[in-house]
Amino acid sequence: QLYRSVFLDHLQNQARHYRQVDFDFVIVLCHKETMQVILRALEHCTERQRSRFLLYALDGMSYTQIGNLCGCSKVAVHYSIEAVRKKCKEYLADYLNDLRFSG
Repeated sequence: QLYRSVFLDHLQNQARHYRQVDFDFVIVLCHKETMQVILRALEHCTERQRSRFLLYALDGMSYTQIGNLCGCSKVAVHYSIEAVRKKCKEYLADYLNDLRFSG
């Protein structure tokens, strides 16, 4: 009886581990696909929008810091970043729509 209990506990722990591994894989896959959509959207933005967005998203710079670096107002930085976000949302919506109707 004790062996059976230990064995069942082991199986349950293994099942939890595999569910977590599967979940982690799905998260990595989603991040990769999301990054591809973002990169595709960035290709259709202006160089100015792209550089400001990357300074904000990757380098963690504030709107004010980016404005000082680029020689523009933080409002201009805001508009650039919002334009990229809008483009990303459009591409993500198109991507999800394609997935829904391709299957």
